[in-house]
Amino acid sequence: MKYTEKKYITIEHDNVKGMIKKTQIDQMKALQAKDVFGVLFLSFSEYTYAMSIDNFLWCMGETGKHSISPIDVVQHGRLNVPDAILRTHKRYDVKTVLTKIVDFKD
Repeated sequence: MKYTEKKYITIEHDNVKGMIKKTQIDQMKALQAKDVFGVLFLSFSEYTYAMSIDNFLWCMGETGKHSISPIDVVQHGRLNVPDAILRTHKRYDVKTVLTKIVDFKD
């Protein structure tokens, strides 16, 4: 889960720090090769999306940017993550998202 109040989430590249680390991407790619489905949860203050690592890499390759915005996420395949605002935190309905992913994979 990556959260920001900004309009984008940065990605580490060429020794420039980012919110999403290169090791996180590499680990998800490695696990996916072992039949584990890698998903990024990206929260842009108002909206939260789930995006597969494959779609994330496709987006990064197609846009050539070192950050990802909500528009990029929507254009490159995502699932909306329902959430509920509690007193001080948000509760994300991850179970619904995972159910949709499993149904899609079958």
